[in-house]
Amino acid sequence: MACTASQAQAVDSPPGIESVYRAMFEKNLAIKWLVDPQTGAIVDANPAACKFYGYPKQVLLSMRVTDINVLPPKEVHDRMANAWAEREGYFVFKHRLASGEIRDVEVYASPIVVRGRQLLYSIIHDITSRRQAEDDLRFRLELGKVLGEIATNFVATAPLEIHQGVMQALQVIGAFLKMDRTYIFRLSAGGSIMNRTHEWCADGIEPCQTLLQGLPVASFSWLMERLGQADAVSVVSLAGLPTVAANERAIWQAAGIRSLVCMPMIYAGTLIGLVGFESVQTERHWSRGEIDALKMIAQVLTIALERERIETAMWRREQELELLVEQSPDMIARFDRNLHCVYANPAITTFAHTVPQELIGKSLSDLGVLGIPEGAAATWDAAVQQSLETRQPRTVTLSMPFASALIPAQEQQSQWLHIRMAPVFDVKGKTESILVMARDVTELEQTRQELEQLNRTLEQRVVERTSQLEAAKRRLELEIADHERDKAELLASRTRLRCLAQQVVAAQEEERSRISRVLHDEVTQDLLGITMTLTWMQNELPAVKKEVRQRLDEVVSLAETTTERIRLLAHDLRPTALDTLGLRRALASVCRTYASHTSIAIRYDDVELEKLPSAVNLCLYRALQEGLTNAVKHAGATHIWVELRSSPAGVSLSVKDDGRGFDPANLSGRMPVREISWGVGLRGMRERFELLGGTLTIHSSPCKGTHLVGTVPWSAIKEPST
Repeated sequence: MACTASQAQAVDSPPGIESVYRAMFEKNLAIKWLVDPQTGAIVDANPAACKFYGYPKQVLLSMRVTDINVLPPKEVHDRMANAWAEREGYFVFKHRLASGEIRDVEVYASPIVVRGRQLLYSIIHDITSRRQAEDDLRFRLELGKVLGEIATNFVATAPLEIHQGVMQALQVIGAFLKMDRTYIFRLSAGGSIMNRTHEWCADGIEPCQTLLQGLPVASFSWLMERLGQADAVSVVSLAGLPTVAANERAIWQAAGIRSLVCMPMIYAGTLIGLVGFESVQTERHWSRGEIDALKMIAQVLTIALERERIETAMWRREQELELLVEQSPDMIARFDRNLHCVYANPAITTFAHTVPQELIGKSLSDLGVLGIPEGAAATWDAAVQQSLETRQPRTVTLSMPFASALIPAQEQQSQWLHIRMAPVFDVKGKTESILVMARDVTELEQTRQELEQLNRTLEQRVVERTSQLEAAKRRLELEIADHERDKAELLASRTRLRCLAQQVVAAQEEERSRISRVLHDEVTQDLLGITMTLTWMQNELPAVKKEVRQRLDEVVSLAETTTERIRLLAHDLRPTALDTLGLRRALASVCRTYASHTSIAIRYDDVELEKLPSAVNLCLYRALQEGLTNAVKHAGATHIWVELRSSPAGVSLSVKDDGRGFDPANLSGRMPVREISWGVGLRGMRERFELLGGTLTIHSSPCKGTHLVGTVPWSAIKEPST
């Protein structure tokens, strides 16, 4: 790569080589620059160099190498001289970026002549990450050795010596990482209090373990939340703590802490404490390797302290178990693999009528020692052998004579013993011994026998009661059958009543039609004849008195008015518009008529419908008449909205007004006198819809208008009742 100055100048001679060089210089992604070896001035730099150092090219070209290299200027010039003389071509420096950050770089430099100028051509590689990785690797190897020694020491440490081992571990790791203070906080059983249980301080650092006892965990809520998520908490500067950590900031400032890192102590998924490392003299940043190391030491200390707790608890448990066995009212004995007794608790005297020492070394097959009769001996022996063969616990209940000097022999009863045999295994899984536990269950056995007798009595009573219930069931079934017949008859009566009501309505409509025809065809014609006669009399009679002529005019006007009223009455009795115009146009005509005779704005809207039965048409027509009449006479409405709609439920008619409204509850109770006719009309509308199997719903409240919706189902439309 290196060449002499004369050689470099020769390289510059061939035509076109500068363009090749320029392309390789400018477009290469490696960091490159050209430096004057005499002055150290940066003559040229490629885009990669500008990007790496963070300077615009114009700024970078105004700088010298000594502005970037952190070595003293003389040493930098000596290195450039060596590169120009080709004594050195590879260097490792620390360069300062525009941001002030220091990066480790390796530089390959060689002389070159560009346009007759002697320069140093440098290729620069950023090796910061590699150097950090190498340093971190060395650190990890040294730290791993320290951690290995700590972990190895704990393996051979007895439970009573673990406390001292933890103190030594805190000292070793604190000195290795140059900490000011290392410590352990343990949480109480309920997790509300924490105490500093272990502490090591560097020379000149005041200990504070005695002051940090009984601290409420709630005062460190931010810290505990992070630790509970198994996160390491690293605080380089207290000023950088978030707002939610205000309590922690105040406590740590009062303790003179500058920087700290806390590692969670988690065992079986539960936070049991923390390991802390503090710097009280200067602020400190912990590397990733140091954080990982502290996590490892926290895990080692957690396991060691939990081992101490568990083994201590096991020792206490053994003491409690020994006391429990010795004081137990149940017989507890253990036999070796040859079925010789190796232990028996004092309660054995109650069952074997002998002291425990007399059983030691005795064979289990010698059942007479325990006072077991021959009848129960075979059961005992079989259970023991089966437990040994299957390696599973076995349970037997034996009846034995109860011997007592206080009770006469003729009055003594059997004593029931519940005996459990369980094999005990060594660490290799082989049967080591068998544990025998016996309990006096005489009272339980007597109670069981009494319960069995009660159960038999109860079963007999259940049989008798079941027979009674069967008889009652048959009577109930007969009553249900009678009820079903009555129900069927009631439904038939309701059907006949409905048909009769429909016939009455049909008869009413027929009678209305007949009266309408009589009024229209006879009475109206007679009145018309009277009117014509009176008119003729007016024209033919000679001049008479003015009073008589005025009376004739009044009679003629009255006759014409009466004729019009009778014609309207005949139309109301039988709406011929239904036959001539159809339902939709007939309803629209009714709305127009009411609107023309009142000052109320009526809006009518409908949809195309298939041909409906005449009974349905008439029901909807009468409902509209009644609804409009109520709105005009009683509601005091100014607007009425009428809609004829088709839905999956059937055909519906809606009449809504903005009148004074009323309380629908009054329809089934007492109403004001002025509203009685209104209520009667609504009941009539409801009865018409119910006769067709439909419904009439009324939505109203005082001062909020009334909304009537009458619906006729499709069943009544497609299969109308006759």
